Amino acid sequence: MNTTDKRKVAIVTGAGQGIGLRICEMLAASGKHVLLNDINPELCQLAATKVSLHGTCTAMPGDAGDTGFIKEMVEQAATDFGDLEIAMSIAGITLFGAFNNYPVADFDRVMQVNLRGTFYLAQAASNQMIKQGKGGSLLFTSSVVVLVETFPRGGSVALLFKKSSSLLSPIKGIKSVNLGLTMFPEESFVCGIRNR
Repeated sequence: MNTTDKRKVAIVTGAGQGIGLRICEMLAASGKHVLLNDINPELCQLAATKVSLHGTCTAMPGDAGDTGFIKEMVEQAATDFGDLEIAMSIAGITLFGAFNNYPVADFDRVMQVNLRGTFYLAQAASNQMIKQGKGGSLLFTSSVVVLVETFPRGGSVALLFKKSSSLLSPIKGIKSVNLGLTMFPEESFVCGIRNR
């Protein structure tokens, strides 16, 4: 890509609908090239088409808990579209179950998406931002499920949020932001990105 044509790029995982979709619309309207991710290919493409009404957006369907896919997404952002400025992890799942007989497969899948996927997106994105030498922002969200006594989503997400800012704070130019819970009005998230 010609460096004079480089745009600011934002990756948003789990953005096929809801708050993720709205955030993508606002990012595109502010001039960012948005890489919109969702695990459902049809939903991902439909969402990207909607976001494109507000600016530029590319659908990137895939599993946000797959570290290989995460690496591919970050590499494509930098190689094909411009400087990665924002990486936002919205993808998350809840597989409810009782503590005393919770299935190992369900536990592993929740951890893969909610903990490992978020961690390795932050890692890959921050490494790319450091390479670019311009800094950037890592943004994390959660849902009101964190406030409910469920197993295991609440604990995994809360732990990651508590640790993420302290782990990333020594990295010059990288801002780690925990946006809060989705019980707040959608606008409070969007404005936090748009007016940063």
